[in-house]
Formats: sequence, C-alpha cells, structure tokens
Amino acid sequence: MNIPFDLREAGIWHEVGHIHHEHPIKMKYQDQTKLREARIKAIKSGGIVSEEKEADQFAIAHIGKDALSDFLRYVLSTRPTGDKSSLNDLGRRELENRISIINGQM
Repeated sequence: MNIPFDLREAGIWHEVGHIHHEHPIKMKYQDQTKLREARIKAIKSGGIVSEEKEADQFAIAHIGKDALSDFLRYVLSTRPTGDKSSLNDLGRRELENRISIINGQM
C-alpha cells in the first residue's frame, strides 16, 4: 500500500463499515452498472450514495472525523485529474463531496 501508514487506519475503518452494514450483501443495485449510475447521479448533485455515507460515519465513530478527512484529502491529492465528467473527474468530485459532508459543509 502506498498510503502513508498513519492514514491507513481510516481507510480500513471505512471498508469495515461496508462489511458491518452488509453493503456487499444488501446491495440495492442490480449490477455494477446500476451502482455506477447511482454514484454518478449523486456526485453530480453534490452528494454521495448512502452506502458511502454510512461507511464514512462508521469510520468516524471509530477513528474520528479529522482522521477520515485527512485520509480522503490524501487520496484526493493522488487522484489524477481528467476531462469534465470523466471517471477521474467524477472520482475527484466524489472525494470532495465526502470531505465536505464529513466537515459539515453540506
């Protein structure tokens, strides 16, 4: 993992949140295409899908808001830019939305 050691725990808690809330089992989307469409729609409206918000909240409860924000800012800093509405651009916007939500800016 190229993520600095002191930031990894926040990412791990986020992923554990997906497992804890049984997101892989209870996935409400028919397939990955439907999930991608839902994520894009949420991102474009300035939000995130509920599963990401729930996993972020789980991580915050275990490691704290600052730790998760620091992790997401690091991931954002390493994400390549892309043309408007490219997958890279949408990924960056999703990270920005998550950071804003965590910090109470949305």
